[in-house]
Amino acid sequence: GENISVTVSVNSQGNSINTVSGKVVVPSTFSIREVRHGNSVISLWVEQPKIQPDNTVTFAGGIPGGFNSTGPLFTLYVSKASAGEGTVRLSDVKVLLNDGLGTEAAATMGSLSLTIKAAAAKPAPAPATKPKATTEQPKAAEQTPLPKDEVAPEAFAPLISRHESIAENKYFVSFFAVDKDSGIDRYEVREGYRMPPFSGGFGWSEWEKAKTPYVLKRQILPTEVQVRAFDGKSNVAEGATKKPLSPGLTVLLTLVLMGLAALSTYVRLRRRPSRKR
Repeated sequence: GENISVTVSVNSQGNSINTVSGKVVVPSTFSIREVRHGNSVISLWVEQPKIQPDNTVTFAGGIPGGFNSTGPLFTLYVSKASAGEGTVRLSDVKVLLNDGLGTEAAATMGSLSLTIKAAAAKPAPAPATKPKATTEQPKAAEQTPLPKDEVAPEAFAPLISRHESIAENKYFVSFFAVDKDSGIDRYEVREGYRMPPFSGGFGWSEWEKAKTPYVLKRQILPTEVQVRAFDGKSNVAEGATKKPLSPGLTVLLTLVLMGLAALSTYVRLRRRPSRKR
C-alpha cells in the first residue's frame, strides 16, 4: 500500500543529445498512482509522460540546444496491495544525437526489480475476555497519500512578436512556464480589447486551451493577452502582455489625420472673406 517513487533518468555518456522517447512497462500487479515531470531535463514535450491502459507510461520530448550530462526525465509513483515481486523496465527507447542530422544513439536500457514484503504484524495484547467470533474479512492494505503539491508554477512573462517563418508573419504570443513538482499540465489564453466608445468598458474573449506559439485573433487593433499555466495539481500562475496598434494601421491613421488637418486648413482659408481693393 505504500508509494514507491521510481525516477527515469538519462545519461548521455559524453554525447550531446536532444530527443528522448520510449515507454516504461510496469507489472500488472502494481498500480501506477501518478506521474510527475516538474524536474525534468526535457523542456519541450511532444508527449508528456502519460499513463496508458496497459499499465505503461509513454513519453517523448526534446531538449533544445542539446544535453550532455545525467538528469531525470520524470518520476512515477507505483504501489502494490500485497506481497510479491516485479520488474519495472524500459521499452522502445529512442535517443537522438544533437548533430543536426537526427542520428540515433545506441541506448542501453536499465530496469528496476522490486520486492514487496508484508509488514511484520504487531503482537496483539492479551484479551481480558474471550474474543467474540467474527466473520469479517481482513482489510486490504490502505494506499498511502501521494506527496502534496500546493505550490503554483514559477512566474513567467508571455512575449508577443512575429516572424516571417511563423504563421505567415502574423502576430503571436509565446510562453513557457516552469513547475518543479508535478510539472506544467496545460496553458490557457484569452485576449482583451477596448470596447467602442459608445458601449464603454473592456471586453475579454473566453479562456481557451493553447500551445505556444498562439496566433493572435486581433492582428490589427491593440490587444492585451493573458496566459494561465496550470500544473498537474491545478495550481495556476498567470502572465500578461500587450500588443499595440499595428505599424501599418498607425501609419494609415497618421496619414488620415494629416489629410483631415490639411482639409480643415483649406476649408478655413476658402471661407475667409476676400479683401476689396
